[in-house]
Amino acid sequence: MLKKPHHLFLRANTWMIRVQVPKDVQNIVGQKELLQSTKKKEHQVEEALLIRDQYLATWKLKLLAIRRGDDLSHIQDLEFTSDTWSGLMRDEASLSPHDEDSWLGVNEMKSQFNDGAFDEAVGLYVDGGWQAMNKEAQKIGTTDQLEAIRSMNSKAYQKVMKHMAIVKGETFASLIDQYLKTRSVKETTKKNQDFTKKQLKQFAEKHHYIDGINKVVVNKWKEELEKEFASNTINSRLGALSGYWEYLTINGFVDDNKANPFKGLRVVKKVKSVREHFTMDEARLLIEGEGKHQANQLLLDFIKLGLLTGCRVIELCSLRLSSVKNFENIGIMD
Repeated sequence: MLKKPHHLFLRANTWMIRVQVPKDVQNIVGQKELLQSTKKKEHQVEEALLIRDQYLATWKLKLLAIRRGDDLSHIQDLEFTSDTWSGLMRDEASLSPHDEDSWLGVNEMKSQFNDGAFDEAVGLYVDGGWQAMNKEAQKIGTTDQLEAIRSMNSKAYQKVMKHMAIVKGETFASLIDQYLKTRSVKETTKKNQDFTKKQLKQFAEKHHYIDGINKVVVNKWKEELEKEFASNTINSRLGALSGYWEYLTINGFVDDNKANPFKGLRVVKKVKSVREHFTMDEARLLIEGEGKHQANQLLLDFIKLGLLTGCRVIELCSLRLSSVKNFENIGIMD
């Protein structure tokens, strides 16, 4: 089950931001609580989370300024949002392939967007901003600004990457719903669809941005799963994620040159330990001993049936009255 996002709640199927105003500034702000619509619907949770982060970042700057008694006029909301990028993508999609001037114009705007969004992300998440980042770049001898941020603070690096991915719609979760719609109901079951969605969402919760997902990251994730899940379960998850990665590649979210990090990864089947029979003392304890099942006659009967028949749980659950037959005055299960 996905955790409820902090500072977000749904009103009429739209994500709303709610922030409690600290008591020491309530008189100045004139409110005990701030409410703001993200204008994003329930299924657009990634976009809503970004808008929330932008709103909270701006609010924190305002709060500091209020407490210092500074002028608030220079503090403005962030400009480079997912809505802006979506608009550029729509413009690009409508262009004629022969309109070179328009293509140059859109590419220039996309470049400006990348620079502007990165600038805002650095201001939000990197202590010391550009000055600290450039100093670190000089120190480690690199011209890669992201590498400098990673060297300074890995958490800040993750936040910057996540910010950039979300404003450009390039999070791992971006196309999950769209992908599931392409899987024909005739070719898969609702149960399988739900399983696939759950696996994709759970992975996306830990790994937000596509650029941060590679063979090393996936292998580490696989090794964590091996501590608590069977090989078949893990291989099913790898298969679901691999199929989705191919879909992201086809739709241009992943560079064609980037290998599928889930492909080829398998968990070798482990030798199952031989099952042992219950001893008579253990069987007697199950039937007569103290336990929660003693107060539940149905559960107690279920345990007795299992002991007497050797049926698996799934087989016992499928039994119906019609399964009980009478043969020469002896009740048998068919």
